[in-house]
Amino acid sequence: MRVFVGLVLLGGFSLPSCTHPKVANVAMLAHPAQGAWLSVERGQDDGGDTYVDTHEVLVKGNADGWVMVWDRARTWRTTDAGKVFRDGRGTRCSVAARVLLQGRARVDGTVLLEHKADLPRESQCEGTLPSPQLCSLSAEKNHLHVTCGQQKTVFFPKQQVSPPLLFAALGPSGRISGVWTWHHRSIDAEGDLKIEHETWHLFQRGGQVEGFYDRVVAIRSRDGRRFLCNDGLGYRSSARFLLRGKIVGQKLRLHEVSYRTDPGRCDTGRRSLDRYVGVLQRKDGEIRLHWRSGGQLLRRRR
Repeated sequence: MRVFVGLVLLGGFSLPSCTHPKVANVAMLAHPAQGAWLSVERGQDDGGDTYVDTHEVLVKGNADGWVMVWDRARTWRTTDAGKVFRDGRGTRCSVAARVLLQGRARVDGTVLLEHKADLPRESQCEGTLPSPQLCSLSAEKNHLHVTCGQQKTVFFPKQQVSPPLLFAALGPSGRISGVWTWHHRSIDAEGDLKIEHETWHLFQRGGQVEGFYDRVVAIRSRDGRRFLCNDGLGYRSSARFLLRGKIVGQKLRLHEVSYRTDPGRCDTGRRSLDRYVGVLQRKDGEIRLHWRSGGQLLRRRR
């Protein structure tokens, strides 16, 4: 048996309130519906599998219009380590979606929103979540009520805004703003398959660049031997890094500000922070990045 140290799945982190004061402090504005809200629901599907639904929304608006970014994820869980779900999923699996809604406030104080777009968001397994088409919002006594047809969801205040919601609500602004991806497959020193995937979310204001990236690593045994840390034939993990930097012309400089991990059996929880220099190329469709020990090519997600 071999001992391997990897990464583990983590949740979102929050930007400092000073980074985007107009958005991060949105809950302090006049209308009670504005701000970041969270809802967690538990249930059981038609096949008898237990799931957890996590909803996070960011609502902002003014006299010119309203916008709501809605992150949704359904995660199936079981404490039975040997169980495989009826459709082939493992003991834990999540399907995720992100949707943008826009609309206006009504005279009675409610906010009416319509579906504008489905935004990119990665899932751990196959499946889809239905997109809400027409929703009304009302807030009272620190609760946000969202009604979309027959579905009603009650949200509670969330003190800090997660970066994915923040950047989705701000929208694109600048040539480098958008989602960029990198994917690599290799055989590591032990002869195991290593699959790396990164998704970079960048937002540009003038010459300033901010954002974050999610790094997912999957290790698979190629010789049938199990890993000592989890007694399995592989493990999948991820980490999220907060970024800041500058862009001048075609040249980009970024540095990692912080990271978030959840230590576990296959993870020490320790990371190092890097600095990057990059060049925009191919009509702003690619970013060639270099750091102290390597390089990579990011491609814009279309």
